[in-house]
Amino acid sequence: MKLGPAVKGWWAKRKQREEELNFDPVKAEQHEDGLLRARERMQRLQDERAAEHQQKAEERSAEERDEKINQWETFGVVGKSKKTKPSAPPPSRRDYFPMSGHGGGGGYRPARRNGQ
Repeated sequence: MKLGPAVKGWWAKRKQREEELNFDPVKAEQHEDGLLRARERMQRLQDERAAEHQQKAEERSAEERDEKINQWETFGVVGKSKKTKPSAPPPSRRDYFPMSGHGGGGGYRPARRNGQ
C-alpha cells in the first residue's frame, strides 16, 4: 500500500486547519486593500497607455489624410482621362468555331435523371 497520496492529503488538511485557526481578519482586509490599490494603479496605467495610443493613431491618420490631399492636388490634372469616345470592342478570334470542340467551355451535359 502506498502512503504518499494519503500523507499528502492529510498534510494539506492540517495546513488548512492551521490557517483557519491563525486567521486574522485585519491582515486579510489589509491584503485585500493592497490588491485593490494595485489593480487600480494597473488600470490607471493601462488607461494612460490607451489614451496615448489613440492620440498617436489620430495623428497618424491625420498625416495620411494630408498626404493624400497633397497627392491629389499635385497629380490631380495628370490623373484625369480625356477620353470621350468609348473604345471599340476587341476583335473576335478568327480561328474560333464553337462546333469544333476546342476552346474549353462547359460542353454538353444531359439533364438530371430523377428517380420517378
